[in-house]
Amino acid sequence: MDVLKLIESQIEEINKLETSLFLGLIFNHLDRAEIYYQSGKKDAHYYNDVVYRTNQAFEGALKEAYKVLGGKTDEETTRKTPNDIEKYFKDNNVFKERVLKLFENYRQEWRNKSTHDYKLVLDEHEAFLALINVSSFVHMLLKQVQEKIAYNEEKAKEHNIETKTKFAKITSNKQEPLVEKIVNILKIFSSETICNNDIKEEELMGKLYAFLEKLDNDFKVHIEPKISINETIYVRPDFIIESKEEKVVIEVKIKSRQRDYKAGISQVSRYLQIAKIESGILFLAGADADKRKISSSQHIIIENDKTYTVYIVG
Repeated sequence: MDVLKLIESQIEEINKLETSLFLGLIFNHLDRAEIYYQSGKKDAHYYNDVVYRTNQAFEGALKEAYKVLGGKTDEETTRKTPNDIEKYFKDNNVFKERVLKLFENYRQEWRNKSTHDYKLVLDEHEAFLALINVSSFVHMLLKQVQEKIAYNEEKAKEHNIETKTKFAKITSNKQEPLVEKIVNILKIFSSETICNNDIKEEELMGKLYAFLEKLDNDFKVHIEPKISINETIYVRPDFIIESKEEKVVIEVKIKSRQRDYKAGISQVSRYLQIAKIESGILFLAGADADKRKISSSQHIIIENDKTYTVYIVG
């Protein structure tokens, strides 16, 4: 796996949606760090230069995240020092759990040590770990940035009168179970939103999150909620929708990448059992617009004398 190639692809996708002062710099620093790493095999002094460059990539990634996730302008971001931005992310609950762990790890193991210890001499092992760790951090952080950009784009859209009428009809029906309302809402999302087979899962998640949030004040939308199995093990379904006493789990998949729906059904069923929720939805998105045929089916699962219902929409 070429992580740098993945990061370059992410940067290209983000640049299609909005301009950035920082994305190109991130890639350049990572690219140069790899070159210095190879040069270190002949001259070990280059290993310190690897970490200097990974630190620069780390700072650039944080600036891009501060702008997008913090809702700042380029000018506001540029005025902030790296320490200001690091403190912002340290003090505020902005990063997703995996991103936060990578952020804290790189900051503690390389960023802080190399910044404050001017006598530090790094070897090939340390340079390698720094490069791998910062690349992982940048890759996962850019996924969250992509999700947020897609969220902002969808949130800014104004639904037409026909869609608003459909929403009102669905949400005002007090007799219809929540899961059936969400099934119908996902069908509208599929018909209204362009989700081709090339869409990234993080973009789809961002769009769907914004779409669901615009629905009704009675609906609470939880994205990637943490559900504990025991004190150390937990799962995170993509969404849980809550309205009054009802809850529904939604797991999102890209349709073209699902050869076997049984695995998806089992995954949703497992979430339902852990969360003690009766109904869930496996949402398959990403069909070509001119060929899209949106359907739904229902699967009943009985486990330990409990009945769970999994709907497939897509």
